[in-house]
Amino acid sequence: MRARDADLADIEAVNARFREEARRFGLRYRCSSCAHVDARLGDCSLGYPNDTLRGAVRALEPDGQLTFCKYFELGESEVE
Repeated sequence: MRARDADLADIEAVNARFREEARRFGLRYRCSSCAHVDARLGDCSLGYPNDTLRGAVRALEPDGQLTFCKYFELGESEVE
């Protein structure tokens, strides 16, 4: 899934806006909040490649792909 053409024109601005909205609304969408994360390793227990959700907070990757996990399920606690 790719972003809209308008968003691709300035990916960093989109990511900055997303970081602010995630902070303001307390969005939980990263591996640290997911029930499927292995707390010891930080890896997805389902084997999903999760490097993009453990790195910098962003909505769009540099290539325009959306940063998301199709398996995300809110866990009971945050994993550091």
